Amino acid sequence: MSRSILHLLVSIVDYFTDQFAINLSIGNRVPQTLANMGVGELKNKYDRKSSMKIVETLPFTVRRVLHCWIPLQTKERLSASLWLPVISKGKSVPAILEYSPYRRRDYSAANDEANHSYLAGHGYACLRVDVRGTGDSDGLHTEQWSEDYDRDAQDVLHWIVNQGWSNGRVGMMGLSWGANTSLRMASRCPPELKAIIPVSAADDRYSNKYLGGCLLMNSIVWGFTMMAQNSRPPSPEAVDDDWRSMWLLRLEGIPCYPANWMRHPNFDDFWASGALDKHLSDFGCPVFIVGGAADPGYAATVPKMLSELKVPVRGLIGPWAHKYPQYAEPGPAIGFLQEALGWFDQWLKDDGSVLKPEPKFRAWMHEFSHPEGVAGTRQGRWIEEPEWPSLNVEEKMLIINAGGRLDTNIEHESAVAICTPQHLGAAAGEWMPWLAFGGEAELPLDQRLDDALSVTFDTPPLSERLEFHGAPAVDLTLSADKPVAMIIARLCDVAPDGTSMRVTYGALDLTHREGSTMPLPLTPGQKIRVQLPLYHNAHSFKPGHSIRLALSTTYWPVLWPTPDVATVTVWTGASKLLLPVRAPQEAEELMRQYGEPETALPLSKKILQEKKLRRHIIRDAATGETVLHHLDDGGCYRLPNGLECTAKTERWLRIHENDPLSARLDIDWSWGFRQKEWQVETRTRGIVTCNSKAFNVISNIQGKENGNEVFQRSWSETIPRISKTS
Repeated sequence: MSRSILHLLVSIVDYFTDQFAINLSIGNRVPQTLANMGVGELKNKYDRKSSMKIVETLPFTVRRVLHCWIPLQTKERLSASLWLPVISKGKSVPAILEYSPYRRRDYSAANDEANHSYLAGHGYACLRVDVRGTGDSDGLHTEQWSEDYDRDAQDVLHWIVNQGWSNGRVGMMGLSWGANTSLRMASRCPPELKAIIPVSAADDRYSNKYLGGCLLMNSIVWGFTMMAQNSRPPSPEAVDDDWRSMWLLRLEGIPCYPANWMRHPNFDDFWASGALDKHLSDFGCPVFIVGGAADPGYAATVPKMLSELKVPVRGLIGPWAHKYPQYAEPGPAIGFLQEALGWFDQWLKDDGSVLKPEPKFRAWMHEFSHPEGVAGTRQGRWIEEPEWPSLNVEEKMLIINAGGRLDTNIEHESAVAICTPQHLGAAAGEWMPWLAFGGEAELPLDQRLDDALSVTFDTPPLSERLEFHGAPAVDLTLSADKPVAMIIARLCDVAPDGTSMRVTYGALDLTHREGSTMPLPLTPGQKIRVQLPLYHNAHSFKPGHSIRLALSTTYWPVLWPTPDVATVTVWTGASKLLLPVRAPQEAEELMRQYGEPETALPLSKKILQEKKLRRHIIRDAATGETVLHHLDDGGCYRLPNGLECTAKTERWLRIHENDPLSARLDIDWSWGFRQKEWQVETRTRGIVTCNSKAFNVISNIQGKENGNEVFQRSWSETIPRISKTS
């Protein structure tokens, strides 16, 4: 380890001590200077929750139907929970549907009760429906965005408007999967659907599996997570003695999602069947689309919808991760349910409710915040854009110059070689911060650890504030020495003390430089020009801070590495950073402020075993191996019906600094349920490795009833790394 890197690591001791347990060892010896970096655990102080106002008195009394069946055309049934406002005989109300696979009876029960009771208490019939093959619903859960789910959702909409309490108008809302389905339903224009609010939605799943054609580690991890989630049984309370046969049928029918997605590295018919690009002009109802800047892969859908939809549309991007904004982390959280009521009142109610004029787009303009892997509150302010694309934004060009400089002067061309070690990316955080159990260190850390391994270009300290809103891009003139290579760009805000905060980033498999439908080969040594888009964001660089562009050829564990170690040569003077610079607007000081977060009473949960969260980075300088170890143990809780639930996931991500073929993922997921004499456990394990020609995917699912194994199934697949140069 070089002296400069050693000094860098020691200089950020305090930061990493608070966020990670770090073991750095050389053989069996731990140098004193590194041992003192602190082998600790995440502290309870990081288990932060936004303040939430619980509203106990609502305009309407709410009647709950804890379980009802919705019949489908296929003769199958979907399970649902229903919250109904108590209304006068003969009157009817609009409905709000949340349609999701995340188990209304247990996993999402607490928040479902809080959210839907609140909305029902304001005059809506609210339904929380489990999609086929999940929760207590019939059928099998198959591939993401299958036609089966859309057909079922249309059946649910038709069922709703034929109920006596329905006024014939339905809205949809949902997070992630539920948001995606909302968009798909709006594109199909069912007459019952009058408005939607998708939160953290994806309009095309290819870009959320492959970033610029580069395989995202999240797509592999999430594939195994879906397998684990779909292994859970229905409840005997809902389906009686049929639960066991339904469960075994589910276990037998689970697809190996990671393998399915890794077989399709290009945008082919597999992905096109779920994309909405060709249907955006066909949407049949108003859309209020919401995202979080800490979840940039999903937030990218917001400006796209604002630009292309023809129906009434409003967009909101806060500082949040993959969460509903009233539970938002990082904060500040907002009164999202109040915003939802305003939107649905306008489009669903009979009383002529009309929203006051609102800007088309609201976004959180970030300012420098000390990077924390765990959720806190982000510094910044809300901004408004009357239209999108915005007339307040103009492109500013910064030239990438020799000597690591980023400025407005165009200088002579000079070649800079970039070949970064495979373990670069330890400070990246998660591609999709899920924060499933709360308090996980999933957000980006101080970027100095990764900056030191990258090739960086900095502006001089700024003399005045510079703000941007939109998707920056890097225009690069480059060549590569291998047929396959990738380039990653990170945009960072560097404080006067050297702390580096990641603002946004992007990646490009260079064979996908003209699109992912039919990648083009690289000719080693040939100079080409590419444009690398970065994720959308809004950020304000303060005076005295510097803008840093960090370039690398690796980004583990966000991206799976290319088969060979590649060197990419960038020509300074001919390459540039394009920033969508925004002029501050005086009227924003008078903009409407969001209310404080509020919900109805959530379902109570008795904690029987506290959660346990760990993030370790283990760097062995003797072997060159880096291991990221993640443990998310959700503990055990008991719901009011006596159901006890446990969940735990553990991951190990390994790589050697000079060997991309050493990349390896091990993942272990377990779920458990106990109620009276009924006890069920499932365990899902997966391993992914590679060689220069193929990926190797091994997975196993095990089911136990009352401690006895009743099911086991294994997969072992070799998936060709399809040549992108043929």
